[in-house]
Formats: sequence, structure tokens, C-alpha cells
Amino acid sequence: MNAIILYLLQVAICHTVFYLLYRALYSNLTYFDFSRIYLLSATVISFIIPLLRIGVWQPSDHALGASLSFLALISQGNGTAVRSETTDLAVSPHDLVDLLFPALLTIYLIGCLFVSYKLLRSLWKIHMLIKSNEMVREEDYRIVRLKNGPAFFSFMTCIFINENKHSLKQDEYNTVLLHELAHIRQKHSYDLLLMEIAGIVCWFNPFLKKLKTSLCQVHEYLADKAVMNTMQDPDAYSKLIVRLSHHYEAERFVHPFSVADLKRRINMLYIKKQNKMKAVRFVAIIPLLALLMTVFSFTERSEQGQLTNVSEQKLIVAGITWEGNRVFTDEYLTDILAIKPGDIYDKKQLERNLSYNPKRQDIGGLYMDLGYVFFRIDTEEVVTENKVMLNMKIHEGDVAYINDIIVKGNSSITTAEILKMIELEKGDKFSRSKLIQSQENLKKSKLFKEDKVGLNMQPLEDLRKINIEFTVEEK
Repeated sequence: MNAIILYLLQVAICHTVFYLLYRALYSNLTYFDFSRIYLLSATVISFIIPLLRIGVWQPSDHALGASLSFLALISQGNGTAVRSETTDLAVSPHDLVDLLFPALLTIYLIGCLFVSYKLLRSLWKIHMLIKSNEMVREEDYRIVRLKNGPAFFSFMTCIFINENKHSLKQDEYNTVLLHELAHIRQKHSYDLLLMEIAGIVCWFNPFLKKLKTSLCQVHEYLADKAVMNTMQDPDAYSKLIVRLSHHYEAERFVHPFSVADLKRRINMLYIKKQNKMKAVRFVAIIPLLALLMTVFSFTERSEQGQLTNVSEQKLIVAGITWEGNRVFTDEYLTDILAIKPGDIYDKKQLERNLSYNPKRQDIGGLYMDLGYVFFRIDTEEVVTENKVMLNMKIHEGDVAYINDIIVKGNSSITTAEILKMIELEKGDKFSRSKLIQSQENLKKSKLFKEDKVGLNMQPLEDLRKINIEFTVEEK
């Protein structure tokens, strides 16, 4: 799986888990400052956790060894059939993502551009509101008197007021002004800009949007709390909130005085200060962080100081070296292997592309179709930090020729008829693809039971010669 997609998925999972914890434990608490810190931290930390590499010490060798004997791929013992190239195999998730990656990346970038455009458009609209309307400068804020638009909202150090849309008494006007000033003095606009930037990167994740919505709600609670510290009359204030509740289109990161979830906001006005013991719930963040870091960040560190990732798929291929190859160049073998530096390391894909991949050319077929039936590859994985170096040691051996072709199990069908279906003859250079096709020909002839068509490889003392034995069972 491509590293970009993997990283974005891990970030999305972190955002989702953090939101679900907030919804379950913290959304009804009156510790609004803690809630604000939690929501902001959860948004940022979710981008960091998948990038962390935390070493866990364990005694281990710094390199992992593996040896592949390709003779075993086509001869699994007496009577075992060769795997057919025409066998239907499911496409692995890794291969599917690689196939779809260009399209997925295009869709993702289009989404990023679209969300960025909406953010810039909103900023431009606010800039034009400031530029085209009367502005009054106060000590630490500015009032922009709108000719049209929403009645009240704030952004950064500006409070936008459309006096044509309200008929408030002076004390009510001062109350609304105090509410918007709380947003400005507590710098809530910076929080929302951070959430908007995060939304550009993870626009596809609905739970990040829920984190932002929750943060907006907490901002309103904090501003209401600032008002109630002065006003001390929740009944009058809640009535004012309801009176000024409008369904208008405000920009996505401003603070309008009236928000959609009025019921929850008004209920919070009447909740008394909660017992401090309820703040113990925030301790749940610790095991959650430990869980996410265990899944996405922890690596195993050997005594030699090298790292082996707990999740193998998170290793990045640093490079590939070849040793012992005389028939093919390093560049050609790397091209056939279809694994390049920068890819996420997938050991199963490596084994398929080295030994037998029915969907494409593999290293095993490359050599064996030229007669190198006894060659093998020793693979060495040298892991450092989160990267793996693949060292391939090839033992090519000699070219093998067909000494004899033996057929067993036939009675009414003559050996000569069977040999006509086999694409190899005595004296031919060994070829894996022709051997597999010969087995397919016997199966498709309808003369034999398909699951009883097998073959054995019989190396001779002279390793340049080999006997092939086909076993059949007639229908």
C-alpha cells in the first residue's frame, strides 16, 4: 500500500478514535477549557502519531534471512500438481491499491484543492466585509457595522454587527457584545483556522468535521460562561439566545451569536459546576494514546541498535542489491521484481514476485524458462529505523535439459498420445512455462481427472539433466 494512503488512513483512524472518546466521556462535562485543549490536541496529535517511531528493545539478529529454492515451486513431492497460471487468484489489497493509486491520488488532490478554495473564498469575503463597511476601532477589538448579512458574528479581532437586523435594548446589545468579545479575547478564531487547515488534509474524514463541530460548541459554552460571570441571569440570557436564533449562511469559521444546537447550549447554562471527580475521566486519554502509539508507532529495536517494525507493512524499502547474477543485470531484475525504494515493504508481494506470480512475470519464471531449474535466491532483510534494505544473493547454477519424460497411470490412452499434449521433448532446455502449459493441456483434454494430473521432478546425478514424470488418472 502506498505510504501516502497508509498515512492518511492512520490519521483518519486517530481522529475517529479521539472523537468517539470525546463523545462518550467528555461532551457533557462543564470543564470547557479542558475540552477545548483535548479537541485541539486530538486534531494535531493524530497527524503526529503515525510519524513516530518509538524503539522497543529486544534481543534479535539485525538481519532476517530467507532462502527460496525454485525447484520446490514446481515439485512439491510425489504426485503434487503444478500450480496453473490460469488459476483465478484474488487480487490482494496491496495490489488493488497500487492499481487504483493514481485515481485515488487525483481524487484526493481535487478534494484538497476544493476545500482550500472554499477556505480562501471565505477569507476573501470577510476581507471585503471589512473593507467595504464602516469600522470602529476600540482598545483591543474592532466593530464592523454591516449594511447587510448576519446580525452578529466575530472573527479574529473583529465583531461584525448588522444593526438593521436586530432591535435590541442597550443592555441586550451589551450582552451580545460581551459574548463576541469572549471569542476574541480567548482567540477562538485561531482554533477554527487550525481545524480548517486540518480539514484540507483530511477532507474525506467525517469524524474530523465532528471534532470541529464539537470545538465550535465548546467555544460557545466558553463565551456563554464569560457572559454568565457578569450577567448571573440564565433565564434572560437563554431567551435572548432564542430571540436571535436565525437560519442564515455564515462563513464556516466565524462565531455567530446564535448556533444550531440551541437546546444543548441553553442546558449548559443551568448545569451547576460539576464534581471534580468527573475530571478523572480525562485520564482515559493515557491508555488511548498508548493504544494508538502501540498500533502505529512502536517498533522493535535490536541490541545492535536497528529497528524492526512491529507491523511489517510499515517498513519502507530503502534499496535493493543483487549479488551473483550473471545472466541478467541488476536493473532488469529490479524492474521484474516491481519493488522500488520508497515503497511500503510487503513481504508477501516480495515472495510472489521472486517465486511465482500468475498475474505477471516473476524472477523464478525468468530464470527457469531459460533452463536454470536449480537456481535459488537467498534474501537478506537489513532493517534500520523504519527502513529495510533488501540484499538478494543469487545462485544461478547450470542450465538443465530434459533427459526423459515419463508418463504413469494411463491404461487405454497411449503414452504417445499423451506426449503430443506435452510441450517439452527429450533434449529440450527446461522451461517452467512450458511445463505448466503441458499440465494444463492434460487437464483440458477431458481425458483425465483434473485433480489427478500431477508431476514429479527427478534431478539426476548430472545436474545438467532432469527427468519429468507426469502422473494421470483416466476418467
